[in-house]
Amino acid sequence: ESVSKYLNFDWKVGPHKPNFYKMNDLIGEIEDLVRKLMPTEIFIPHRSYNQDHCAVHDACMVALRPHDQNPIVPRVLIYEVDQYQVWTEHPFVPNYFEPIDIVAKMEAYRLHHSQVRAMRPPELLRSVAHMRGLSCGSDFAEGHQVLRWICH
Repeated sequence: ESVSKYLNFDWKVGPHKPNFYKMNDLIGEIEDLVRKLMPTEIFIPHRSYNQDHCAVHDACMVALRPHDQNPIVPRVLIYEVDQYQVWTEHPFVPNYFEPIDIVAKMEAYRLHHSQVRAMRPPELLRSVAHMRGLSCGSDFAEGHQVLRWICH
């Protein structure tokens, strides 16, 4: 809640407990949200060793596929999770970069108390953002993988 106030966005928590997902339920809920909200872009987590990220990633791949029953979301991107630079079997190779305000990102991270841990210190976020910034001519950036990018 403190992060949403700081960055001025709305959020809600779904009915699932961490690490306990029924894939069919999760897919259906994502499809329902897409039909209700009609988003123009969706960011999904990179597949990794994190069970929650894997479940959401896999459910989104099914729910967002081109299908005659579902609206097409024009832009679907995979976002990078910084600690995977340290430990992963799924390399992240970004092909889209967004310059960011690193001070705001660091403050938002610090406000998300349950996520600040020794395995992902704030310095890691800064280092990855700097590396991604070097890739696009910016001081700091976030990297994404484009799954779909439809221009209208």
